[in-house]
Amino acid sequence: MKAIKFKLSTKIAIYTFILSFIGILFLAIISYNQAKDIFNNNLTNALKFETQKTNNFIQQKINEAKKDILFLSNSDAIGGILRTTKNKYNFDEQENMHLDSWNTRLEKLFKFIMKQNESYFQIRFIGVANNGKELIRIENKNNKIIKTSKEDLQSKIKTNYYKNTINLKPQTVYMSNINLNREHGVLSTPYIPTIRISTPIYNDNKVYGFIIININVNKLFNFDKFKEDKNIDTYIVNDQGYYIYNKDYNKLFGFEFGKDITIQKDFGITDLEKSLIYFDKSINKAISFDRIDLNNINDKDQLHIHIYQIANTKFYEDDFEEFRNMILYYTLLISLVIALLSSFLTKYLTNPISKLTDATKEITNGKEILFKDLNIHTKDEIEELARSFYFMLKSLNKAKKELEISANHLEEEVKNKTAELLLLNTQLEDKINIAIEDIRQKDDALAQQSKLASMGEMIGAIAHQWRQPLNALSIQIQSLKYSYKNNEINEEFLTKFISKNKATIQFMSDTIDDFRNFFRVDKEKNNFKVKETIQSVVSMQEAQLTSHGVSISIEGEEFEYYGLKSEFQQVILNIINNSKDAFDENNIQDAKIIIKINSKDKTISIQDNAGGIPDDVIKRVFEPYFTTKEQGKGTGIGLYMSKMIIVDNMNSILEVQNKDNGALFTIKLIEGKDEK
Repeated sequence: MKAIKFKLSTKIAIYTFILSFIGILFLAIISYNQAKDIFNNNLTNALKFETQKTNNFIQQKINEAKKDILFLSNSDAIGGILRTTKNKYNFDEQENMHLDSWNTRLEKLFKFIMKQNESYFQIRFIGVANNGKELIRIENKNNKIIKTSKEDLQSKIKTNYYKNTINLKPQTVYMSNINLNREHGVLSTPYIPTIRISTPIYNDNKVYGFIIININVNKLFNFDKFKEDKNIDTYIVNDQGYYIYNKDYNKLFGFEFGKDITIQKDFGITDLEKSLIYFDKSINKAISFDRIDLNNINDKDQLHIHIYQIANTKFYEDDFEEFRNMILYYTLLISLVIALLSSFLTKYLTNPISKLTDATKEITNGKEILFKDLNIHTKDEIEELARSFYFMLKSLNKAKKELEISANHLEEEVKNKTAELLLLNTQLEDKINIAIEDIRQKDDALAQQSKLASMGEMIGAIAHQWRQPLNALSIQIQSLKYSYKNNEINEEFLTKFISKNKATIQFMSDTIDDFRNFFRVDKEKNNFKVKETIQSVVSMQEAQLTSHGVSISIEGEEFEYYGLKSEFQQVILNIINNSKDAFDENNIQDAKIIIKINSKDKTISIQDNAGGIPDDVIKRVFEPYFTTKEQGKGTGIGLYMSKMIIVDNMNSILEVQNKDNGALFTIKLIEGKDEK
């Protein structure tokens, strides 16, 4: 490619543009940093708004739950139940209803409230006179709202919420700490982060019982929404700093599992009581820390949860990018204007140099130039340069004649060296041909050795395939004697006997044909069905694999490929035998080989569960004569020949990797130019 030439005036304009661009860019960077501080302040304010919105949302949900429980405590059903206590027959004379009827109405009310609030998973009515035993318990299990039978009702007299609720005044609400739900003292699974709110039921100035709602905190406060926000990382903790919400599931409720995992240790926070909002330039993020007062029963037992949020700069990246582009646009525009102005000024100053350049071109074309022809009279360094150039030209003409004499001598030397190189090249070509022939013979020997190894495997497979039909023939012949003694032999018996044994013998004959076809040398490429070919190899090996306790399956759809079928069969056989040997070596009990065929991508994957290939071995498994098997149990050429067949003969890809506690061989067949 011909290099692009620029005039001196153009170069000066370019340099001026670069220098002005750097200067203006420096000013733009200062403006950029100032704007960045403004955007960071906006980010901090936006995060403050988000944190306050979260605070308000949680407080709203707590207040709604309090309203629900006070609504239940003041319901007609509770009033009816209390009136039945004044009658020895548990009968409400005012509404003409029995205690059982009021209990049923209260159960229905509990179910209705639970249907309206998916975060409520237990609503209970607990008595005091019966030692804190549950009177009514409604639960949401697997999205089914059910009533707990009387036999499964529990006593809650030892719980903290029982002790705190019976001391409350009427129409006040107790709220527990947030922890994981327990049943019979054991954590419920799956884990449910729970907050409990309760209120006492008074009857004649004495606590008759109380209503308590168990609430799933994740659903109540909609913690899942925090996972969807990619710009803000949210953490919610209790007064001790233990995580109630964290995207990392393993850090939740450390106090329940004896794990000292707190926000103080993770983020170096020393004071949970402070509400902070600031921008941390070291991590380029805005940070907000706020406390939510849950308004418990008194100042001593005041309950809080704390929100810690971190926002990254993605909040304002679009606006900031637009501002950055605007700065860049004006920087380029101003720099370009300066460059254009400077180009007009420099063109006048560089005109003598242009004349000198034109003269140089004419001299190159053979024209003789005199100093007076240059017409350069600038009275400065350029005029001196022109004079020096003229005297240099005279010296060059003299040197040119001397070079012509040297060139003639050099041409003769080149002819001699060329003849020597031609002789050396001929000798080198002969040596290369000899070396290539030697490599070809070695590859043929390896291929023959690999074929003989496969024949050994096949002979063992034939023995396994024939063992069962031979046993069947032996049993049939032995039973003939007993059938004769028992007078069972007649024309029908003989017909069945002959038909059954002929089928067995035919199966053995088909087996021989299958193995003979396997070793037939294909001289021409043909289209063959890949899945059918693999099934034929598996069929030949099935008995031997079964005897070794190996199960094998083939998945995927059929497709055709143009190539040498027998060589492809040998590759599949080598890989299966390699897995079979690995099962025996590692003593695998539940041995499996899964062959998957992807007709779309034309790939075949062969996966076993034999424990995989060691890392220091897997890179060498395709090398010739490399084997990890004991002496006499492996030649180290099976996988090498498989690689040669797939890569060299089929122009495709063969790879191996460790996956799912086993080796995964992948063959990617690439369609050649001769495919039909």
